[in-house]
Amino acid sequence: SVLDEDIENILSYYRINGYWDAVVGPAEIKQTPAEIDQPAGELRVTIPIEEGLQRRLVNLELDGVTSVDEDALRASLPMRPGGPFHPVLQEETTAAIRAFYRSLGYESVQLASTVDWNKEETLADVTFRVLEGPRSVVDRIVVRGNIRTRSRVVRDALGLKPGDFISSARLLEAQANLYRLGSFSSVDVRRAPGTPFRGERDILVD
Repeated sequence: SVLDEDIENILSYYRINGYWDAVVGPAEIKQTPAEIDQPAGELRVTIPIEEGLQRRLVNLELDGVTSVDEDALRASLPMRPGGPFHPVLQEETTAAIRAFYRSLGYESVQLASTVDWNKEETLADVTFRVLEGPRSVVDRIVVRGNIRTRSRVVRDALGLKPGDFISSARLLEAQANLYRLGSFSSVDVRRAPGTPFRGERDILVD
């Protein structure tokens, strides 16, 4: 069972590196003869591999990227020009682009991708089309449920102010900032429901 897992891992490694047609195994197992420095009963395992052709990425185009640093975005992507191509890498790159935008407050970013192959289908050009959408920013901060602590203290500790961009990570950080005050048994920081395609959002602090 361990050998079967190893063979599957080798095959997965080849495929993620662009060798879609790779053939791995079946393994050949032979018992080695006894030698002076090697006891009898040990096994020699040979795993034959046929690599086949490699699919590679030639060009990676990012269409519609205007509001973020494209160089920083490209540096965060698992798919690189000159590297291997695999649909899994394409999906991971889509997820990485979405995560990059959302970390900067672009919660409604939309993505689509296309692949253009050469005649032999070994070299690919991939284009990601990005519809950035509005950036989520703080409009008003609404503080509720504070009886003994002044709202001004809450807002100062929050670490957010009107005009700042909003991301899930920043909201969690703001919530942690309030817990650090040691004054609250429960804290909830979230966006208020917003209007589609409008970036300004109220922040509710309970």
